[in-house]
Amino acid sequence: ISAATRLKQKGVQAYAGELVNGVAEARNWSLDELADRTIPTAGLNDDGVLELPIGDDAKPYFARMDDDFKLVAFNPDGKPIKALPAGDDDNTKASKKQLSASKRELKQVMTLQGERLYEALCAERVWPVSDWLRDFRDHPLMGRLTERVIWLGVDADGNAITAFRPTAEGDYVDAEDNEVDPENFANIRLAHGALLPDGAAEAWKTHLSDYEVKPLFAQFGRPLLAVEGDMAKETQIKDRHGWVTDTFTFRGVASKLGYERGEALDGGYFNEYVKNFRSAGLCAVIEFSGNCLPEENVAAAQMYLSFNKIMGKGRRGRAVPLGEVPGVLLSECWNDYRDMVAKGSYDPEWMKKMPWI
Repeated sequence: ISAATRLKQKGVQAYAGELVNGVAEARNWSLDELADRTIPTAGLNDDGVLELPIGDDAKPYFARMDDDFKLVAFNPDGKPIKALPAGDDDNTKASKKQLSASKRELKQVMTLQGERLYEALCAERVWPVSDWLRDFRDHPLMGRLTERVIWLGVDADGNAITAFRPTAEGDYVDAEDNEVDPENFANIRLAHGALLPDGAAEAWKTHLSDYEVKPLFAQFGRPLLAVEGDMAKETQIKDRHGWVTDTFTFRGVASKLGYERGEALDGGYFNEYVKNFRSAGLCAVIEFSGNCLPEENVAAAQMYLSFNKIMGKGRRGRAVPLGEVPGVLLSECWNDYRDMVAKGSYDPEWMKKMPWI
């Protein structure tokens, strides 16, 4: 699934996509549902424990995930240790191998699933309560991730009921610490400032700060973009057109925000950074003045942001009107578009200073 969605080798990505789509279709699942239901556990059991028997007598050493999503080993008395004891017996060798493999897998899983949750936020994905509880809350790794984001319970018509946060103790609370029962909702989605009433975002920011919860990603606080009137028919956002920075700064911000360099054209020239949101069937395309491979640090000007349909085998379809883009996705990518030139400024003479225009 990771290869089908994030691998840079497009041919391999397309082939992996065909394979996982076949698996999903055979079960009448979407690709998102397949991904939810096949999340690795890094060897942890339902209680979040990695059992690590040591010695011929299988002393019950174990490991748990800490608040930084790293595995910490413990001795049979429950005291943390820096490393498992040495030994040539089968149990010790197998446990050492398992701990090493679990650490690698845990890092990969938490990174990938954090990215998937952000994509789900942007795509405004909705889960039936039973699926969310089974696939996320009852999962030894996903359960921990769900505690780092704010969720929104909705009714059968998609209307918001209340926002809430799962706690490490297994409770569900709102921003004022009132108890919330997820069973009262028809569906669950990720909360966002664009979906909450005035004041709610600030209440949640205070709540997270009070409980020292480090969010997986920002759900509140970024400016919101509302599409009104004729803007809904437009296919491009250009409010930073002509803002100038340099190509390395532009690349650094784009990479940090999860965008990848677009395909190189003739002569190794490229002028796009792209981010796929497969759950929404769209990719965000940010065009700038361009650079050539191998890259050089030269002046760069921001151009526009657009959204294109994702077609089969990695192909890009038409640009869609802004009114057809999910509101959360639109606001998030609009902020990305502006952040890429936040250290620059508008230059009315920008076209004269660009090496590639």
